[in-house]
Amino acid sequence: SADIGYYIMVSVSPKHLRCHPGEAQTAITSSPVAKKDIVEKNFYTDFQNFPTTYQPEIIPGFWTVDAYKPMDTQTYDWEAIPTNGWFYGSATDGARGTGLLQASKGARLLYTPIHENYDNMSVSINVDPCKTAGQGFGSATGQYMDIYIKFDTQTLTGYALRIIRTTKFDRAVDFVLMKYENGTTTEICEPVSATCYRTDCTITLTVKGNQLTAHAETRTKLTEPFQPSLRAVVDLQTEIETNKYGGTGVQHTGSVGANATMLHWIKIKWE
Repeated sequence: SADIGYYIMVSVSPKHLRCHPGEAQTAITSSPVAKKDIVEKNFYTDFQNFPTTYQPEIIPGFWTVDAYKPMDTQTYDWEAIPTNGWFYGSATDGARGTGLLQASKGARLLYTPIHENYDNMSVSINVDPCKTAGQGFGSATGQYMDIYIKFDTQTLTGYALRIIRTTKFDRAVDFVLMKYENGTTTEICEPVSATCYRTDCTITLTVKGNQLTAHAETRTKLTEPFQPSLRAVVDLQTEIETNKYGGTGVQHTGSVGANATMLHWIKIKWE
């Protein structure tokens, strides 16, 4: 729906392994996208052509791209660099191929949908943590990744799944559902310690009515013996207060480099 009123332009240029790109040929639609052209309310990107330049504005139909230090990390001594949040490229260890990576601590993405009332929605994301043993982040010092759903990007109000490294295990992370209210966070379910935050981890959040669920798993096998006290697959569910928000996004407060998490794709669906 955010494409309504905009033209679609494509540019193609010839290129070979042993030459520079040739002159580009450009085509543009003869009329802007109309409401009748929109068949489904969903969004997908594999981030290959995602703009990673600093974009701090909250604009309906657009992404906010920056770095931000959340309120619940204020006791930790680091500062966000808003202009240097993300880059597309390759990483190390558990990260396969190329994807979207954090350039600095506090890297944040926010998607603001157009002004409508939203009911049920789902968000799925596929990631590769660079850490391979399941610990996900550099240390247990408030380092986490939040995935937002039913979120108001203007006031930072809504819900999220938090994946956080704790002192409980050195080869696992905790998964816990969170409520956001004007940037203040509260856990709304019991955390689950799991080993699935490794290469090719697919995470899905779903809101149907007043039920928020989260599912996470990976097809990558463990190289170490499995601990019975840890989950290989995560399933969380809790009752929430309904809202009409439709925003989503990702907040990463972990250190970067060999401790980053590569994002391969994200799918958003509104019903």
